[in-house]
Amino acid sequence: MHGIASQPLSPSPSPRDRGEASGAGVGHTVQTMRVPARTSLPRRQRGFTLIELLTVTAVAGTVSTLAMPALIDVHAQAEQAALLSMAAAAGSAMLLNQAGCLVSDGQPAPGKCLAINDCQQVPALLTTALPTGYRVLAQPLSADGVSAPAQTCQLQRDSDGLVAGFYGVAAVR
Repeated sequence: MHGIASQPLSPSPSPRDRGEASGAGVGHTVQTMRVPARTSLPRRQRGFTLIELLTVTAVAGTVSTLAMPALIDVHAQAEQAALLSMAAAAGSAMLLNQAGCLVSDGQPAPGKCLAINDCQQVPALLTTALPTGYRVLAQPLSADGVSAPAQTCQLQRDSDGLVAGFYGVAAVR
């Protein structure tokens, strides 16, 4: 053990072990135990060195720099998907409204058939309002939504002018 002579340490036997009666010092020999001197053992490392911390920081910075363009691209794709999703919802609302009008024989009824003759009237068909920064561009629809082909309406995002199209159908003759 690191240059220390090891000696077996044994405590002195108790009076009971020697068969003596317990008494104060009667026939009792005292043995002393020798405790080896403490030597300096290598200290355990409790944290990271400065160079390790700087290396980890540099690696993390490099990885984040490489990942940034991908994250920006994902953000643009998410905005595009949101625009297309809202346009699809507007188109579905128009078709559902037209179906409701056909079932009710063209008679306007709240929640079932609304008179629609322009694309800008689509927000009235949606269960929730269009988010701020989006608008439906004006486009008149033909009066006969049954026999006339569907026309293209446009949903525009104001921040960048990006447009997504959806089919518009006039309802109620």
